Amino acid sequence: WNSGVQWAQNHRDKMKEVQVRSDGFRLFGEYYDFNKDRCVIIIPGRCESLMYSYYFAAPYEEAGFNVLVIDTRCHGKSDGKFNTIGVKESLDVLKWSQLMHDEFGNKEVYYHGICIGTSSALFALSNENCPEYNKGLVTEGCFITFRETFKRHMIYDHRPLFPVLDLVMRHINKYTGTNVYKDTPLSAIKKVPKDKRVLFLYGEKDLFSLPKKSQKLFDN
Repeated sequence: WNSGVQWAQNHRDKMKEVQVRSDGFRLFGEYYDFNKDRCVIIIPGRCESLMYSYYFAAPYEEAGFNVLVIDTRCHGKSDGKFNTIGVKESLDVLKWSQLMHDEFGNKEVYYHGICIGTSSALFALSNENCPEYNKGLVTEGCFITFRETFKRHMIYDHRPLFPVLDLVMRHINKYTGTNVYKDTPLSAIKKVPKDKRVLFLYGEKDLFSLPKKSQKLFDN
């Protein structure tokens, strides 16, 4: 955290506050312009603001990327009430990509997603309207389904699975319109075009997005 915040402070002269409107929401971000012709959009995890993304920005700067960090809907300064486990957020990501390409002149746009942010990115890349300039994705601890990772959190916290687990899934559908049984990273990755590159990163000690489970994403 401290090294990420320090990175942002060191580059305040490169930063411009930016906004887009998507699905009726005003969304907020910070664009760090290093005078390059390609950009990475870093998509944070659930309950994380764009400040959590600073830590992941440094290697992209070193590799020759401009960097966009964003507050996803209902996080930080962005509008919204509910997280939709990446489904509707993927439309927001495509809006951000368009801004980076059309207004800031980035010829290529890449995504770096953390946890649920990877879900947003996968749904964006698999969208039939995903433009050619969106080139690829780095997934950081992506789960195969939200239900499974939520279940692992409940087990870790010693919470009763029945009937709470599936009641929560039903409430997600009721309030966000998202079907957690059908709208999954595992289903989305099968639709990602062959020319979109995906790099999978996992921690061996990750308790919730298990590498042995996530191998299924790579296999598909």
